Amino acid sequence: MGAALFFGEAVGWRRWLAIATGFAGVLVIVRPGFDGFSVYSLVALASVACCTVRDLATKRIPQAIPTMLVSTATALAMTVVGALLLSPMGGWTPMTGKSTTLLALAAVLVLIGYQFIIMRCARAKSPSSRHSAIRRSSGPSCLA
Repeated sequence: MGAALFFGEAVGWRRWLAIATGFAGVLVIVRPGFDGFSVYSLVALASVACCTVRDLATKRIPQAIPTMLVSTATALAMTVVGALLLSPMGGWTPMTGKSTTLLALAAVLVLIGYQFIIMRCARAKSPSSRHSAIRRSSGPSCLA
């Protein structure tokens, strides 16, 4: 939906129907209203907005730029943001061996996730062949 609204990409009625159905499903699960609303709801909404901006920005990255470079730049940017948020969020707490291992595993998995997101979004350009059209229709949120 973001690519259609911001980049003017063509989106068929089936995709719009899928977007509306997905949104309706989310509303059923979340049960909108003020009963369950909290500041954490805003955090979740901000997270979705950030992911949308990330997907739209990634879609505009030229194919000549290596995905590892984009992943590394993203990881470095998140490290700087994390360092800036360290003090307001309570400061540094020494980590145990188990925490360090889990953090290292999370870092590796995030890097792998970044790679796949970048490969999916940045490489899914306008369909120039039947193969790219099929590839575009089978992935996550970066297109619609």
